[in-house]
Amino acid sequence: MASDNILSESGKKRITGEFRELGAKDWFKGGEKDFFIYAQELMDKGYTEEEAIDFLERVNNTVCKEYGD
Repeated sequence: MASDNILSESGKKRITGEFRELGAKDWFKGGEKDFFIYAQELMDKGYTEEEAIDFLERVNNTVCKEYGD
């Protein structure tokens, strides 16, 4: 069941801007499109946009800390 909630432009900017600043820059060449899809999947499961992006940001930061730039 698809959600009526669609990832907003400000949500996309948050992913492409803040994730890039906080995480590894080299691997983030096309990953934002995957993160858009993941955020939408979480929203389809009932997360708000903010909750979905917060969750993905925490996962991104964990991976970046583990593997570095």
